Amino acid sequence: ISRGSSFGTVASELGAECYSGSRQDRLMKILFLALDVDLNGNHGDTVHVRELARAYRDKGCQVTLLAGNGESFEGLEGIEVHVLKKHFSWQLRFLDDFRAALSGIFQIGILGRRMIYERRFSCKVGLLIHLITRTPLFVEINGLVDDEAKAQGRNIFSKKASGWCLRFADYIVVVAPGLADALIERYGIPREKIEVVSNGVNPAKFYPVSKEEARTRLGLDKGCNYLCFVGNIVAWYDFPTMTRGLQVVRKRYPDTKLLIVGDGKKRSELEALIHELGMDDSVTITGYVAYEKVPDYISASDICLAPFTRARNERIGLSPIKL
Repeated sequence: ISRGSSFGTVASELGAECYSGSRQDRLMKILFLALDVDLNGNHGDTVHVRELARAYRDKGCQVTLLAGNGESFEGLEGIEVHVLKKHFSWQLRFLDDFRAALSGIFQIGILGRRMIYERRFSCKVGLLIHLITRTPLFVEINGLVDDEAKAQGRNIFSKKASGWCLRFADYIVVVAPGLADALIERYGIPREKIEVVSNGVNPAKFYPVSKEEARTRLGLDKGCNYLCFVGNIVAWYDFPTMTRGLQVVRKRYPDTKLLIVGDGKKRSELEALIHELGMDDSVTITGYVAYEKVPDYISASDICLAPFTRARNERIGLSPIKL
């Protein structure tokens, strides 16, 4: 949006149509739904939502953020935050969704007409608010809904129901052209509803520092060669090939080590493989780290890796935020 993308243009035009009167009345008013996100976590979903909400705020938008969890909102000053913790088991999860929809409808009714922006596998809450209030609905999709939910062990609507929800959205934001093609083919979404906006990065946080300085802060060995991966330990990264590749590298460069900065559902499988290969001393899995520390891990490394699987790339393409 900050690059003046077509999606940003559409959103600006939509805002101009929705508001009249004083400049305050004409501000884009966004109801941001991030109902599966813990605002105090250190994983990618949290970072994405916090950064995007701040970016909207810094562009002069009024943002109301409904999140799934969180207690501290440092850095979100100027953003109205409401936490809607889940109270029911997954069999009754629809009750949590219904409560979230009521909260969203209340926010729209109290604070005026808004644009709804939902970042979720299934946009059923945003859809319900959209149908009742007729507020424009934007949905952000970062991967094939069915495939990502299955890979993460999450329950969502069926493929047919997910496609039905998406077809009601005014616009769908995707991060890669291949993903747009896949949504059209799999769910029958009209192409004119889809906008491709590549991933970005915050240059105020991510900029080069000296390798020695970064290693000192992290307590890393200054005499080693470090390879580094930053992200979730999930099925669409080929960790087995990356780990076995390290064995080959260490035969020639025995001081080489691998840093895996992140966590995820595949961690136990990866740890078992590392142990099986006898590489416990050469691979470190840090778990989730604070967002502010990630630039140091990158700067401390000699080579950073993005081991995407070929199968996923050929299916939907990618917007390599890791690189």
